[in-house]
Amino acid sequence: LVLVAVSAVAPLLSSFPGAAVLVWDRGWLAPSEYWRSVTVWTLANATGLLALLPAALALRRPATWMLPRHRLTAAIWLAAGAIALPAGFALLLRGSETNFAFLAFPFVLFAAVRFGPRETALALLLLLASVYAALAIQSRTMPGSDLAKSIWFVQALCWVLAATGLILAALAEGNRRAAERIRHEQTLQFEAAFRESRAQLDALRYQTNPHFLFN
Repeated sequence: LVLVAVSAVAPLLSSFPGAAVLVWDRGWLAPSEYWRSVTVWTLANATGLLALLPAALALRRPATWMLPRHRLTAAIWLAAGAIALPAGFALLLRGSETNFAFLAFPFVLFAAVRFGPRETALALLLLLASVYAALAIQSRTMPGSDLAKSIWFVQALCWVLAATGLILAALAEGNRRAAERIRHEQTLQFEAAFRESRAQLDALRYQTNPHFLFN
């Protein structure tokens, strides 16, 4: 939640003055384009903070999808994402009537629920690479107005998806840790009860053995 808030607020420190310089000092933008420039600038920086920073931290530690029990699931999931994401966004940017952006949500949300925050961050990195690769390819044939709208839509979608995926991953990770903590406490209680029962049996055995020896 802190990272989501920082990614939304921190870019404003540069987007307002930066867009103002482009409009009034440099003359590169018309005054009517100021607010759109501010939103695009903010979304671009916010998406970068929210998606790239967790991915950079995730690469420092091994991902849980490399564990033997996750390898088959992770391989199928990565293969499906590598095919569906570029193809879906390419069709979307070509002007398809169907919004294929929904293909990104199962890919990221499955990582959040099934694997964890690190895998979700890496999934978002793959998503960004697919989206911007498709945007770079399609930008050669897109009109300028359509390209500006597509850039705004892509950045807004990626920021929303990154915020949703990371928050869900954090909640799922918290639930997993709570469940593991409960199982650990139950195991400790079972071991303590077992030791207590064993001590009682040993005490009874010590009380019984002298009688047998006496007899």
